[in-house]
Formats: sequence, C-alpha cells, structure tokens
Amino acid sequence: MPAIDGYLRCAHLVREQLAAPEVRLSWDSPSVLAQWTVAGLAGHLARSVLLLPGIVAAQVDDGDPLVSAVEYFVSALPDADLHSGSQIAVGVRERGLEAAGSGVEDLLTRVDVVIGDLETDLRARPEGHVITALGMRLTLRDYLMTRLVEMTVHADDLAVSVSAPAPSFPAEVEQMVVSTLALIALRRRGFPAVVRGLARAERAPGVITAF
Repeated sequence: MPAIDGYLRCAHLVREQLAAPEVRLSWDSPSVLAQWTVAGLAGHLARSVLLLPGIVAAQVDDGDPLVSAVEYFVSALPDADLHSGSQIAVGVRERGLEAAGSGVEDLLTRVDVVIGDLETDLRARPEGHVITALGMRLTLRDYLMTRLVEMTVHADDLAVSVSAPAPSFPAEVEQMVVSTLALIALRRRGFPAVVRGLARAERAPGVITAF
C-alpha cells in the first residue's frame, strides 16, 4: 500500500475515533498516559493531521542528508527524554492541549477541513517529495510513516483511556507500523534483546519497547 493511501485512510479512522461519544464524555478526565488528560491526548493525536499541510507545503533547503522514519524517531526522542517529566514531554503535552482547542466540536471542525485539503494535496505529490520536520529532512513517504506510528499508537492510548474499541487499521498499515517500531527497538535495545524478546520467552529481557 502506498504510504499516502495508508495515511489518508488512517486519518479518516482517527477522525471517527475523535467523534466517538466516549471521547466527548471523558474529555476532561485523566487518560491512561501519566499527566495527560483525554483532551490533551486527543489533541496530540489530531496533530498528526493538523500539522501536515504546513509541513508538506514548506520550502525545503538542500542540506543535510535525508533520514529515515526510524532515524527520525531515534533523533527526535532520545532515551533521556522519554520519561514524562522531561522538557520535551512537557512541551508535547502542552501542545496537545493547545491543539484540543475548546472541545470536541472545535477539534473535529479543524480536522475535517485539513483532511479534505490533504485528500487533494497529498495525492498530487510524489512520495519522494522532501519535507523538513524537527530540523530533519525526510521523504514524504518516511514522514508519513512517522505519522502512521503516531496515529496507531495514540489511537490505542485514547481507546483505552475512554474504554472504547480502538480503530481497526488496514493490515498493510499494521505491518508498516510494526516494522518501523521493531527497527526503532533494534536501535534502542540492541539485536540480542529484540531477538530474545520476540523469539525466546525464557530469555526475554524486561523491556524491548521502541519508546
């Protein structure tokens, strides 16, 4: 599946999840993530849609080499900044709340407009189109892979937070996300830990997560 098709399908699924009555009822409640409200988590999830038009349209200067989706995550989220009290984590929570706006209807209105624009804009661009995000240069395909990881991971967080089913993502998207997460885990944990965690329960280390 082309990354653009997978991304747009997931964007629609996330939009449906944000509109679920369980999200509306739990909007101001704590989420399953430490120090996150449901509203902040919903806003963070929506940012994978809301920020994309500006990123795709921005002028990109020639310069640093292109990085992969895996390298993007490893650079953007160093181990020292993965805990909830880090400066990066605090900033992410604040931006999620800001994106949430005044409530579900406000958020959905903005998401709907952006998805409509992306349906035209993304399909008009090659997946090799180069963008800049967090000071790194990526192809559009690789950046959309990072958004698929973000959307699927946080859609599950939101579903658990409001006691509702998670979206059913396309099988091709699930495979792309799992492959990306496995490669991030490989970079963070090392080959022996990942192999043992996946294949040898009796020798599995305590943690082989990507984040």
